Amino acid sequence: MADDGRMITKEEAKAELKKLIEFYNRNKDIYEKSSEQNIRQKLIDELFIILSWDLRGRESADEVTMEESISNEASKKKKSDYVFRLYGVPKFVVEAKAVKVNINSDEFREQAVGYSYNLACSWAVLTNFIQTRVYFVDKNDDTSIIRIEDISDLSKFNENFEQLWLLSKEAAKNNLLEERIKGMGIKPEKEKVFKQLFIDLKEWRGKLSNEIRRKYQNYQDYEIEEVVQRIIDRLIFIRKMEDLEIEERKLDQVARKINEGDDYVTYRQLKKVFEYYMEKYNSGLFGEEGKEQACDNIDIQDNVIKSVIQGMYTPTGRKVEYNFAAISGDVLGNIYEEYLSYILKVKENQKKTKLEGGRAHKKEQGIYYTPTYIVDYIVKNSVGEHIKNKSIDEILETKILDPACGSGSFLIRAFFEVCKTVEAKMKKGEKATKSVALKTYDKRLTLPQKTTILLSCIHGVDLDKKAVEIAQLNLFLKIMEGETAETISKLKNTKKILPMLNNNILVGNSLIDDEKVAGDLAFKWDERFKDIMARGGFNVVIGNPPYGYREIPTEEIKEAYSKKYETSEGNFDMYRFFIERSISILNKTGDLGFIIPNTFLTAKSYQKLRKYILNYCCIKEIVDLGLNVFEDVTIESTILILQKNMTKERDTNKLKVSICRSRSVPLSQPSEKYQICQDSFVDSRDNMFNINLSPDISQIANKIEMDSTPLEKIAYVTVGINTGYIKSALVSHEKIDERYHKLLSGRDISRYSLKWPGEWVLYDKAVVDSYGDKGRTLPDKKIFEEDKILVQRTRRGMKRKLICALDMKKFYNLNRLSNIVITDKTYSLRYCLGILNSTLMDFYFQKKFNEYEVKPAHLRQLPIKNLLKAEQQSIVQLVDKLLSFNSRLSDLGDKKTDERARIEDEIKKTDMEIDELVYKLYGITEEEKKVIEESLNER
Repeated sequence: MADDGRMITKEEAKAELKKLIEFYNRNKDIYEKSSEQNIRQKLIDELFIILSWDLRGRESADEVTMEESISNEASKKKKSDYVFRLYGVPKFVVEAKAVKVNINSDEFREQAVGYSYNLACSWAVLTNFIQTRVYFVDKNDDTSIIRIEDISDLSKFNENFEQLWLLSKEAAKNNLLEERIKGMGIKPEKEKVFKQLFIDLKEWRGKLSNEIRRKYQNYQDYEIEEVVQRIIDRLIFIRKMEDLEIEERKLDQVARKINEGDDYVTYRQLKKVFEYYMEKYNSGLFGEEGKEQACDNIDIQDNVIKSVIQGMYTPTGRKVEYNFAAISGDVLGNIYEEYLSYILKVKENQKKTKLEGGRAHKKEQGIYYTPTYIVDYIVKNSVGEHIKNKSIDEILETKILDPACGSGSFLIRAFFEVCKTVEAKMKKGEKATKSVALKTYDKRLTLPQKTTILLSCIHGVDLDKKAVEIAQLNLFLKIMEGETAETISKLKNTKKILPMLNNNILVGNSLIDDEKVAGDLAFKWDERFKDIMARGGFNVVIGNPPYGYREIPTEEIKEAYSKKYETSEGNFDMYRFFIERSISILNKTGDLGFIIPNTFLTAKSYQKLRKYILNYCCIKEIVDLGLNVFEDVTIESTILILQKNMTKERDTNKLKVSICRSRSVPLSQPSEKYQICQDSFVDSRDNMFNINLSPDISQIANKIEMDSTPLEKIAYVTVGINTGYIKSALVSHEKIDERYHKLLSGRDISRYSLKWPGEWVLYDKAVVDSYGDKGRTLPDKKIFEEDKILVQRTRRGMKRKLICALDMKKFYNLNRLSNIVITDKTYSLRYCLGILNSTLMDFYFQKKFNEYEVKPAHLRQLPIKNLLKAEQQSIVQLVDKLLSFNSRLSDLGDKKTDERARIEDEIKKTDMEIDELVYKLYGITEEEKKVIEESLNER
């Protein structure tokens, strides 16, 4: 990075590196005797600055972090010297050595690779400036991908520079290291730490469950789950303390001890370790005085508990140890969210347990682990914004809540944000006046100070008791980060040093307070958070609420939702109720930050929710994230940032809209960013939150609507047959009698063409009615018997939304298609088809209706330009040409011929001619056309 903060070019970097090497060569005698610290400061730092990394923190304080070296005589070094991040995601770690040190050592390689592996990072770099090795961690072998033997040898300068450039920031942005290994024929094994630790966690859970099932056959599944969960939580906490070098490796000592004549000695010795940790750390994780937990009253066979303990040191099939000091809370949270999605089941007729569920169970519950970059953004723009101008005393009064906290990822990040803000203020000399713990500051926040912040500010609720226990564990692990044996020894009280979180992170149903409906899980906010609610409510609510609606267990709960929540309408999608509940428990100026599906923005069934938001809040920001935020889930997601505001000022509020549908760029650098007046939502049809209409786009949309007629005024628009649960009874591969008609579905049409797949549908109202609730109503028969335009309904993730074809053969169709039958015969069917298939109308649709489905309600609003029938002919003629070309193309089948290529060229040319005619028809200028096409290309 240049001194002025800009990215330097590759050629500039090459020239600067040559100067650095010449500088080294002139001072070679000095640097060959220098310490590692001096080599880092004078040479290695400068090398990576030349490669455009922000080591000086000008643009980002966390792009490159310098890690402290935690070491002592009895143990290996625990951390690498640098972590390089792009948009918050670790790209590679660097282990630095002095020039005089030969880096060709297994020990040094294992240090670099081990830390990188535990950081869930694919690349590890080992360098002493003169020599450099780059290892691909996922491959799990000793091969270096980059190997530089002597950078000071200028005869090999060009070759060495090209290799080093792969470590540049520019290369990281373009994934050049990944391209390098592809070119070498190396296939990643995808064994990052979170995948391996998740596999191991399931294995440990299975082993312990089966052992307890074998020995204690009277235990119920939930009791086994509780015992196993508590044992694993304790072991993970102990391993974290060991790798932070706060505690000795007591677990290893227990597992290695040879026991003769007693198969249960190891677990009894382990319970003594638990007792030691209870005395020192307390917190409820290891039990409470006078209260034993179930896991303290059982025995586990030696071979089982030993294999679990040993697995917590060395991952299956890996050459490096787990380093829990390096495994971040984000990684553990990800693992635990996945882990919680598996349910313990007893195999039928066997005394063994198995884990079932996984992604399918998680999906049906509407639970998805939130990526770190999303959590960061929400917390910074809700918690961070809320506290940034407050005093330390005011920050300690800030009450932050995640009402569906899961494993605690949002709470961990919020805790970090509050600590970071408080510490920054204390560094500048500010002190608390009310809290004794925060009246002094000495270079870092102490454990008592972090404890004060945690207990004062962080709160969570979850329906799942296991999730609450894990969230508490993750917060304990977070609060201990940065601590050492020395810092702990300096505490006034070195016993019971962790807080109890039983009044902060609670089990309960955040949405239902009626015990008749939710039983023991009914959650009365005014009782469970009595002091907070008495003071007006929470200051900030954050999270990723559940999305599911299909698995609401009982009609009684549905009825409870309907009575309790004024936003209830349509389906029972959970997140709408979480938004209403969260706004209701915010104080009068509180902030909310959620990631939720984008369905609430414009879908008619969410009008009450939108109205509720408009009545109670200023919308501060909406971020359109598009698809693929969550792994293996096709949900279009949105970040919603609100501030409660009960005054009329909210109607004049201007909200920020950010369009950021690519994960390859940070949310702070959206592809589009603009402001919209909130009152435009108040005045819109069904109070739709149309975030696609920027001021420029809105002007173009208004122009398109001028001198046009909504489609619903000139046509009848409806969907095809909804078969309900009786599709197999209605659809056939042959015509059985005259009640059967040729059938099309959404997949059977494309622009200007359709292809019958050979299916038939039974159209008989009496048959459908005979199935009762399983059947659905049939559209009027005349819809199918008329000439019509067919439109695909489902276009999730597709670049083009409007896909329309002409049906002149009386096909019947299913409800994945919409039917447009022209009723005003002054409009040609082919004229309307050309308009609907045009780039301009696709643009209009995408900007007006931000949904993945193309519904009749949307189609009815499309503006068709008013023209005399004779004036429509120029478009009609071109549409006829396209229909003919597509028919000929269909006749060719899949044959790759010159004729096919020629027809495809003609189709492309004619399509462009129609686009130009439609642009001209609606008065679109060249400048506006450029805006339209750039906007569509960004999707």
